[in-house]
Amino acid sequence: MVRDDPNRIGLVAGWGRFPIVLAETLRAQGYHVTCLGIKGHADPVLTEICDEFVPVGIAKLGRQIRLLRNRGVTKATMAGKLFKTILFKRFAWLKHSPDWTCVRYLYPLFITKTRTRTDDSLLLTVVQAYADAGICFAPATDFAPELLVKTGTLSQRKLTNYEAKDISFAWDLAKEMGRMDIGQSVVVKGRAVLAVEAVEGTDECIRRAGRLCPSGGFTIVKVAKPQQDMRFDVPTIGLGTLQTMHAAGGRVLAVEADQTILIDQQEVMNYADQQYLLNSFKHWLGTELIERQGSPQQQAETLFKASSIVVAHGLQEDPIFFYGNLAALQLWHVDLPSLLEMPSRKTAEPVHRDERARLLKLTQEQGFVDDYQGIRIATTGERFLIERAIVWNVMNDQDQQVGQAATFDHWQRLVDRA
Repeated sequence: MVRDDPNRIGLVAGWGRFPIVLAETLRAQGYHVTCLGIKGHADPVLTEICDEFVPVGIAKLGRQIRLLRNRGVTKATMAGKLFKTILFKRFAWLKHSPDWTCVRYLYPLFITKTRTRTDDSLLLTVVQAYADAGICFAPATDFAPELLVKTGTLSQRKLTNYEAKDISFAWDLAKEMGRMDIGQSVVVKGRAVLAVEAVEGTDECIRRAGRLCPSGGFTIVKVAKPQQDMRFDVPTIGLGTLQTMHAAGGRVLAVEADQTILIDQQEVMNYADQQYLLNSFKHWLGTELIERQGSPQQQAETLFKASSIVVAHGLQEDPIFFYGNLAALQLWHVDLPSLLEMPSRKTAEPVHRDERARLLKLTQEQGFVDDYQGIRIATTGERFLIERAIVWNVMNDQDQQVGQAATFDHWQRLVDRA
């Protein structure tokens, strides 16, 4: 056993992107990361990110603790989903062969059954076993607070009164389900409950709602428990959650601000907006902006890597960009975070802004304008003439305008003559 080292940290990794994002954050903060990857759950890419990666069985509690203590680890965190359903399969105990430490700590839950097997009961027991060996768990969000979702909307679409009522209705139900430690998510439509999450997890809950409501248009609400322990089982969403919702026919996902972990936030924010861009282009022009093959995520990647410039702004009084693909970022010499804070008027010099405003007004009235030509300026001051541009109104799935977009693949750089 090596001497305790405060710069060493243990990461117990389950399924999903969260452990990967957290491992990268911990490494960036200077920690020596020993990752215990739960077999059948953890992503193998963690072997490339962490200083050490050791696959461990879910029921090898004693081995997990020894692996960390032998490396001088006294602080740990956990991230990622554990599929609780495996505990209810036939012969689960024989398959996972729990070691003596696991049997000793989980005896009241699985043998004498004097305690419940809710998520909190199971995970608090595991955390206590580590603590008794001198390893304290800290919330993952202590190391990556930026992952907690902030108050506000994550897409350009506004809620309807109908959807707001569904959220309010489902919120109280979800909080009560959390208080009883049943699950985090409730799916509703027209203030009728379609599905309540239990042991299966959020994605399967959403899929079940889709099967029960093939007409779609339902709302998913996911919240923290009133007694939420931020060390484990914190509500988490990511791009996969939105893709599951989209495939099942869901329309709205509402989560609790400051209590929900949002993985790959920019991709999540762009996901719905990108679909609106593509659908609206097809609506107005009668043709596809890109070749729409594969999943929505693959389409998003195709759009981002397209050779044509694609940008879009919202409907604010001074519209801000909410989308720009790689070609646009390169043309304007700007990174994505900076673009998403930039008023779109800044892409034109003051002398050309009235002409640009007339273009946007005409687009607003007609739905789209094609074969536009105008002068624009990059953040470096470089000027260029865009030609044969198409500008169109971006509409959401309820035919409400949420912005305007433009695309072009012909431009020529302008050289100022003395």
